[in-house]
Amino acid sequence: MNKKALFVSYVFPPVSSPGAVRVERMAHHLSSGSLEVGVLTCSNPYSSMVSKSSTLVSDRYKVYRIRDIINKTSFSGSSSAERRKSVKGRLAQFFSAFFFPDNNVSWLPSVLTNASLFRGYDVVIGSSPSPTNLLLATLLSRVCRMKLILEYRDLWTAAGRPSDKGRLRFLFERGLERLLVRRADGIVTVSDADRRVMIEFCKDCGGERAYAVIRNGYDEVALSNAIERYAPLQTKKEYVISYAGSFYKGERDPSSVIIALNRLVSTGLVESGEVVFNIYGHIEPEISSLVNSVDTHRVVEFKGMASRDEVYDAMLQSHLLLAITRRSSAAIGEMTTKVYEYVGSGRPVLCLAPNGFELADTMNGIEGISCFDIDAVDDVERFLKEELEVWQSASDKSPKSFVREEKFSRRQAALDMGRFIHDL
Repeated sequence: MNKKALFVSYVFPPVSSPGAVRVERMAHHLSSGSLEVGVLTCSNPYSSMVSKSSTLVSDRYKVYRIRDIINKTSFSGSSSAERRKSVKGRLAQFFSAFFFPDNNVSWLPSVLTNASLFRGYDVVIGSSPSPTNLLLATLLSRVCRMKLILEYRDLWTAAGRPSDKGRLRFLFERGLERLLVRRADGIVTVSDADRRVMIEFCKDCGGERAYAVIRNGYDEVALSNAIERYAPLQTKKEYVISYAGSFYKGERDPSSVIIALNRLVSTGLVESGEVVFNIYGHIEPEISSLVNSVDTHRVVEFKGMASRDEVYDAMLQSHLLLAITRRSSAAIGEMTTKVYEYVGSGRPVLCLAPNGFELADTMNGIEGISCFDIDAVDDVERFLKEELEVWQSASDKSPKSFVREEKFSRRQAALDMGRFIHDL
């Protein structure tokens, strides 16, 4: 008889956040193998990332959509910027601080009322970063007598106390997390560094559990569709560098690239307008301020928000893709989904990370990927100079292409998860 696995994720397509897409792709691939898969999600989730054109969600697995008793989207608006514009939105932000362990906990009563729906599953997987997912999976594992896996796409309190979180609140959250991991049969992280952190964190929690690293990955189907759409712009005159995603209020710092490009324009290696650095995503004030202060030759272009397909198309039209990690110790194991999508695109990638961080350790040695310390402006300048000189001398100005690394695909991640579930 096939094992039955239930994923718990507050967000799920049509929400298009990385966590939602990871769970959906995992469920999709696992359900085509020797597992019966279900997904428990919220029917009215709050998210500013919703894809109206999403084609995800398969009939291969069952989706249970249960309503949050508080409709946060209608109460607080669709983004933090919108919430700040109204009294109601500001009140929502104020009261959100009283939800524990996070805003999504108001979903929990509705789910527990319907817990009988999940009897018969063998394993439940709570998928972080929402701590409520971990809490709810733990409670369901007790009520329905299932094995428990806690999946950490991002670390919780084991990463240390964030600067914007009070000490008392952090201690309460840390205490709750210790209780949850004590009940866990398995812990999944997305990087080796995070795995080491969780092993250390769990030493004082009691109990025994298995550990696995199951990375984020690129969606082979979505990228293959984008490649089919791709038509090289042979007449394009500029060298295109692209970055897609958040800068985490400037914690992911692109200044070395911007400074290096402006130096190269100043020295006359490239003309103004011959190279462009496109940024896709919300225009963050910290990055806007940085650009205003150092981008004297106007190489940066803010493209704003774009759909996943639009970002994929932009990636394939780029000569170089930029991946950056934060400097803080909490980001040592940071490997965002976008990094894997860059690798899956087959385009050259420039990775910026402090020495010893997992981004550099994992990507070093892969054809077409170059890694430098995040503050090494001179090294970045030399690298860009060499790349631009090769591009200028080439008769074909279209982007280079490299063989995709299949080990970083979502299909491979699902195979790894399937083995971990079967071995519990």
